[in-house]
Amino acid sequence: MLAVSLVTAAEEPLSPAPQDRLDPVLKIEWSPGIDLPQGFQDSDGGLIGRTLVTACGFCSGGLEEDNRQKPGKYPRGFLKKVWGLNLDQPASKWNSLPEFPGAARQGLFSARVGDELYLWGGFSYDEPYSYDDGWKLSRDPQGQWTWTALPALPWLLNSAAACSIGTTIYVVGGADYDGVTGFFTEADRHGKHKRLGAKLLIFDTKHPESGWIECPE
Repeated sequence: MLAVSLVTAAEEPLSPAPQDRLDPVLKIEWSPGIDLPQGFQDSDGGLIGRTLVTACGFCSGGLEEDNRQKPGKYPRGFLKKVWGLNLDQPASKWNSLPEFPGAARQGLFSARVGDELYLWGGFSYDEPYSYDDGWKLSRDPQGQWTWTALPALPWLLNSAAACSIGTTIYVVGGADYDGVTGFFTEADRHGKHKRLGAKLLIFDTKHPESGWIECPE
């Protein structure tokens, strides 16, 4: 049997309870993981089954000091490399997967639907600087990894937020990049797509032939 009592506003102070009166809800502990094969930043990826995937990115290394301390770990440049880590084998290493089919880049964004990973956009220091192409990574029952081309975004875009609800992917915000001035969010670099960083796009993976649909900002 549970007893429920009500406390009126007059009986309980409005300020939060002191820290030492709060019961712990969650405990987080950190432990060492598996080092990546090399240093890099700004990749994207997600889970396919029980495999954690990371794709692309940028390594700003290449300095003599970096190579002296850890030879080969910090080669400067944009990446097309893709790695996967089996989460059911915590002692395993990152394994190489088929390379990203598009240009090397960082700042791409991804969403998972089922056991397939969808990735679009990104930027690099070479023309066209920002990208609109998309690619899907999947694995068949025999364990074969495959990249498949997807419908391009309606404009060049990088560093957007993406998620999935059911079979639909939602992409919010992001920026354009021109390699000289920098990043553009109020509009794209040509001023054509106003409020670029506020736009919302959706993509139905069940009906890819419908392409991207722009929704209210």
